Amino acid sequence: MSDLKILSKCKCGGDIVIYDMLYECKSCKAKVWKVSFGKEFKEYEVKKLLRGETITAKGLKSSNNTLYDTKAKIDEGKLKLIFDEDTKSTTMFKCECGGDVTKMKGGYKCGDCELVVWERFMNKMLTFRQIKRLFKGDSLQLNDLKSQRGNRFNAEIFYCDNQLSLEYL
Repeated sequence: MSDLKILSKCKCGGDIVIYDMLYECKSCKAKVWKVSFGKEFKEYEVKKLLRGETITAKGLKSSNNTLYDTKAKIDEGKLKLIFDEDTKSTTMFKCECGGDVTKMKGGYKCGDCELVVWERFMNKMLTFRQIKRLFKGDSLQLNDLKSQRGNRFNAEIFYCDNQLSLEYL
């Protein structure tokens, strides 16, 4: 008796086996890694893919760490992405200007006003909530910041006309 966990049937009729990091058909050897392109694929998505369906995969991560949505399918036993007019950056939230804010390597960017907010400010990693507040036009009070010379200080930061402003507290 086998301890293999079976997800469902593949397009070819074979059993789809669930391994630690992989879904694979025992017959045709088609496979989907549980984490591919920076996204963890859900079982329902894998079932559709291995039945031969094309799905919309949301929240994939590019090589420069931006998130995007595009179509995916199984081709010659492997997961393939389809880049077409439906491929788009994943909107994280709306900017104060009304534009879509997307994730990029090291920060976030508005597609309309092109405001960029970096995740690291001086020696602090900003939280997602703090970054979102800056895009909404709010200010942030940050404590224990460190200047390039090593001096510690507190400040309030905000954006005005897409320029970062800082007021010492």
